[in-house]
Amino acid sequence: MYVSIKWKITLIFVLILLTTMTITNLFVSSSMSEYYINQRRVSQLTTANIIATTIANNVDNSAYNVREMLGYYIPRMDSRIIYTDATGKVLVDSVQESTMEGTVLSHFEVSQALQGINEHGIHNLPQSGWVMYVAVPIIQEGDVVGTVFTSSPISDVKQAVGYIRTLMLSISVISGVIVIILSFLLANSLVKPIDKLTKISKRMSKGELNSRVEIKSNDEIGALGESFNSMAEQLEKIETNRLRFLGDISHDLKTPLATIKVLTEALEGETNIDVYHEFHGDIISEVDRMTSMVNNILQLNKISNINVPLKKSDFIFAEVVSHSLMSICKIAENKNIKVSFEDFSHREHFYADREKIKAMTLNIMENAVKYTQEGGLVNISLRKEESYYILEIEDNGKGIPQEDIGYIFDRFYRVDKTRHRETGGSGIGLSIVKTVVDLHKGRIEVESEEGVGTKFTVSLPKLSY
Repeated sequence: MYVSIKWKITLIFVLILLTTMTITNLFVSSSMSEYYINQRRVSQLTTANIIATTIANNVDNSAYNVREMLGYYIPRMDSRIIYTDATGKVLVDSVQESTMEGTVLSHFEVSQALQGINEHGIHNLPQSGWVMYVAVPIIQEGDVVGTVFTSSPISDVKQAVGYIRTLMLSISVISGVIVIILSFLLANSLVKPIDKLTKISKRMSKGELNSRVEIKSNDEIGALGESFNSMAEQLEKIETNRLRFLGDISHDLKTPLATIKVLTEALEGETNIDVYHEFHGDIISEVDRMTSMVNNILQLNKISNINVPLKKSDFIFAEVVSHSLMSICKIAENKNIKVSFEDFSHREHFYADREKIKAMTLNIMENAVKYTQEGGLVNISLRKEESYYILEIEDNGKGIPQEDIGYIFDRFYRVDKTRHRETGGSGIGLSIVKTVVDLHKGRIEVESEEGVGTKFTVSLPKLSY
């Protein structure tokens, strides 16, 4: 079941509020109740002890004299005061016409007082409601000779605490409503950009790759929006290059196929062996051309597969560069291009994927020769700097426009948008180069100026683990 995140955020805020308010209300009401009860307890114990001390110091503690003395305290305490002897028998009760005089009090508080301990207790009586019992001992010459027992109503304390609890509950309810509204508004403001992202994502899934999301917040949501737009731009660029590549590759495959068809048809009934050999060579050339294009595509897909681990081994980097150089010598000779290689690496071992490193060096070299005019120069050097191998390939060819340098490693991107069979390219070679460099945790830099030439600098860790 789909539940919007804004409702989840609102629910979280509400739960936090309810938990906080509940704990706060319980703590405050408990603290207030304890405070007022403690105040009443101290007051009752103080007065009871004064009465006990007065009785202990009197010579004549007859019932009449004690009752007269209690009459002074009763209005001030609003309590019932009972005077007992050392057995707990009631000698004087402040209540007129009391039936308790002569009976023995069995209250816990009285039993504690008879042992010389001040004691109090809270009780909820069926008829009187909430009351506080206080009992203190009467001590003469170190002996407990009786007790003073008081019973004071504390309903007013309970009512005061109840009122405070009700007030806090009302405040909590009002605060809760306000927080719920604010939480919903806040959640809605947080979710709104995400809703925009969702809508744009759905549009992009339908092929509208030019869609962008407008998020202006300077926070994580804003960063997410920027990342999304950056991803959308990359997808749009990849899709544009892919479509252009499909058009180019279709044309590049169609042309040799058409040529092969024409040459094959022309061979029918051809008796001139020289013409036959010429056409046969042309057919093989066109087949090789198509094979090269297909192999490049397969190689890029293979190298880009992150699920296939690098097949690392120890080898001499300079030997791989030399082998790649031999592969392009024929192309360079045909264009009268001078290719030089200087090795300053001391032929030390390199731990990497040999085949991928060879594919990288070969593609850069082929690229240099392809875009260098006849009679040009391609200089290759390999050196070691600290823990890195530095491979430089520099040519004096046509150069790369500055506006294209940032895109030359993108898949299917072609600086030369023509379909010229010599320089049109497929937009795959430099993608292979960049992928191999990244897989080996290296870096590649490009310096180029139109009409002057291009220089590729590849830096690879000597121990590329």
